[in-house]
Amino acid sequence: MPSPEINTPVGGFDSRTTLAVSSEFALFPRAQQAHGQSLFIHQRHAMEVISHEIELHTAQSSSQSILFAGFQRLSRFIPQIDRYERLAQQGHQIYIFGVQDAESLSIPGVEFIFLSERHALAREWFVISISQHYFSALVSEELVQFTQVSGDFFPGKKLYQGIWTFSEGTVTDLVNMLLAELGLLPQPGLFHSQYSYQEQLAAVAISANHLVSQLEKRNHDLLEQQRLYEDLVSMLVHDLRGSLTSVIGSLEILDTGRTENEAERDLLVKNSLENSRRLAQMITNMLDINKIESGHLEIKRDLINMVDLIYAVAARWNVTAFWLHKTLSLQVEPNLPVLIGDADLIERILDNILGNAVKYADHIQLQASFRDKYLEIEVEDNGPGIPTEDRVRIFNKYTQANLGVAQRKGTGLGLAFSKMAVEAHGGRIEIRDAPQKGVIFALLFPLIPPRAGAQRKKDS
Repeated sequence: MPSPEINTPVGGFDSRTTLAVSSEFALFPRAQQAHGQSLFIHQRHAMEVISHEIELHTAQSSSQSILFAGFQRLSRFIPQIDRYERLAQQGHQIYIFGVQDAESLSIPGVEFIFLSERHALAREWFVISISQHYFSALVSEELVQFTQVSGDFFPGKKLYQGIWTFSEGTVTDLVNMLLAELGLLPQPGLFHSQYSYQEQLAAVAISANHLVSQLEKRNHDLLEQQRLYEDLVSMLVHDLRGSLTSVIGSLEILDTGRTENEAERDLLVKNSLENSRRLAQMITNMLDINKIESGHLEIKRDLINMVDLIYAVAARWNVTAFWLHKTLSLQVEPNLPVLIGDADLIERILDNILGNAVKYADHIQLQASFRDKYLEIEVEDNGPGIPTEDRVRIFNKYTQANLGVAQRKGTGLGLAFSKMAVEAHGGRIEIRDAPQKGVIFALLFPLIPPRAGAQRKKDS
């Protein structure tokens, strides 16, 4: 075995030098040797359920446990911080493995082991827990899927093959391998005690029953999502064809010279431009939603003069509002602080929110102010409002397909993109009732957003 590397953590995860595992050290080959008491899994969502079950039973264990969790990248650990803090507070010994790509962290009772990109463990995702009364392990290996585009191959969506084992021997071997690699000795209190097999079997049975319930729900959700996806595709085709037909019709009239006067020609040109921009916006939203979901969208960290940006976006929509005999007013604090973020994305977020308001309302008001370390932008309208029960699901990218023709005036991709893009900046979107009638969309951006993947979220 090659000599282990010394990694000196940066960013304040730990104040001392950490002995990192050998770059060739891996767990999946050993997990593959488990026979009888193991389950092979190829569905990522099933693995997520199982990993949560292992953490749940660790928390419920009557004795202290050693828990190892490999997240590949520490940014993927960030959304799970609250759960692991609770486990550490209960006295469980926790080791977290991953490539360091997130902001500084310091959690009492949690030891971080930093990996380089070339480590074998950086291609594995695992949760392993062992105590006097409970032992279980989920170890999965990343599979690289390539997509062919114009004859070239590019890395596609990540796939995994996983093994869930509740074999005492396999779990003990995996734990001993990790402890030995870290230069630690097995703990007699855990490995030399008599396991309560009744407790272990009961825990496995509960996990299996819960897993079945979760998978049944997931299957139902997938079927519903597939139905909504089919509706969305049909709707996209309809909207794309409608906009293209309008553009082609306007251009054909201009090409034949059948326009009565210059004002009519201007109107046809404006109609073509508006529909072309709408087509481009729909396509861009679809592409960026996929990038955000796959973690491939890079967020710039520019210094943004938000007063100038807001006025520029509002000026464009003011022209549209004027032609539709609607009004758009602004109340922007003149000394708004500079925001750090991606100006292009924030501009498109405002375009989506203002565009949505112009569709549904006659009077729109935009206010921007600085409150409690957040830059807050409110877009208020006097439209029909949004029922409370719909205020979460309207941000789902397939929701508009399920609202019916009378309520739908678009694909719903704009709101889905906007929510994802705001959250990528460490912010959030809130929906509030307007004082009279209508609705307020509030965008809250922190002045100093976290680095990519580092925002801390609570479990849903």
